[in-house]
Amino acid sequence: MNFEELNRPLFDVFGQRNPQLIKPQGYKATPFPLALFPAAAFQAVAADLRLILAAQSRMLAHLLTLHSREHILELFNVPVQVRDLVDWSLLEKGGRLIGRADVLLSEDGQYQLCELNIGPAIEGPQLHEFCARFLETRGVQLSGFEHGQSPYVDLARLIQRLCKEQRRSRVVLLDLEAYDHWAGASAYQPLLRHVRQACADLEVVLIKEHQYQAQWLSAEEGARTLVYRLFLEEEIVDGGDLVRRICGSGALLLNTFENYVSSCKSWFSLFHEPALRAVLDDEQRAAIDRRIPMTVRVSAQNLEGLLQRRQELVFKPCNSTGGKGVILGEEATDELIRACIGPSHSEWIAQATIRQRSYALPQAFWNQPVEQFVVFGLYYINQQMSGLYLRCNGRSRAVNVLSGGMPGWALPITDQEHRLLLAQLKTQEPEPCPLAQ
Repeated sequence: MNFEELNRPLFDVFGQRNPQLIKPQGYKATPFPLALFPAAAFQAVAADLRLILAAQSRMLAHLLTLHSREHILELFNVPVQVRDLVDWSLLEKGGRLIGRADVLLSEDGQYQLCELNIGPAIEGPQLHEFCARFLETRGVQLSGFEHGQSPYVDLARLIQRLCKEQRRSRVVLLDLEAYDHWAGASAYQPLLRHVRQACADLEVVLIKEHQYQAQWLSAEEGARTLVYRLFLEEEIVDGGDLVRRICGSGALLLNTFENYVSSCKSWFSLFHEPALRAVLDDEQRAAIDRRIPMTVRVSAQNLEGLLQRRQELVFKPCNSTGGKGVILGEEATDELIRACIGPSHSEWIAQATIRQRSYALPQAFWNQPVEQFVVFGLYYINQQMSGLYLRCNGRSRAVNVLSGGMPGWALPITDQEHRLLLAQLKTQEPEPCPLAQ
């Protein structure tokens, strides 16, 4: 079954029995508790994503034989302020990759990748927690599904393995005081719980940057500490001083800033470069052709030609996050696009528009669906693929955090699991979701 066929009967069941969507206490937005995603499509996209990530690693290894590190940093527009915090060993050898691939469903039923977001990538799984508790009130255990596991489980296992290998006894989940989470002050409590379960014999703390203890910055304490940052470079307010001191102490900063190389949107143009494709195998090239839309890097020489066909293009800054700066050519003018790009041509890509279809999805009430566009976020943590963050928006095809897209969780589900879920939901008397209390 496809996305629409899976979800229509689910929404009907909820609409008949408890029609209103509930905003949990402390949340700044009403999350979408549950959508269903075809498991076969999830597995196919996940398999191709593994091939594409392997292709990226092979391409990067080839580029490093051709160019200096300084040239690579320039090529991928890595911010100057974090260039000294790039772990070249991870770029050269691979490993510890944590991220989310954004997936769009086209009008013709094809699933394509439009972005690779490599970095902390930890907010979406909060919706897995909400989904799990929502289903628990209806007598259903999310953990009982083949693909029901939280991405936090994979992250916690990675942290546990690294601590064991490197004999580290303290885990610090480091957040920023200034960051305003859409899920409220308790946003990272589910992550903390998963890490504590996986690292039961270790000290595990969730703190703000001002709570990082001075003694942990000594060489002795740094050697026993692993730090997982819960923020992006652009959110740092001290110029990166604390991060540098943490690294200088000998602590393992699990996610340093080489992610600016790995997640740069210019990769989508490089995936189609003949000279780089020559280093790939047939399977990797085929996966790219199935999932990666045609993309070119903007230059002073090609900009005017791109503007002539802007109706079929999306213009994106190479290192933006959260949808910042994204311009749909069909909704913009030549003048606006020129003004936004300015002289920084090489810091932009132009990507073929993926023509999405809209779906009737609940917004405030299960039984009052509204036509909306959808983007899925497929999580990958150290080669493990786990679950789909969902965002939907009825106003624009540009579905992202800045567009106000409604967040939720999409469970990959088999046809048999789908039948059993519907049957179980129809027999359960609903109770108020505990997150609403």
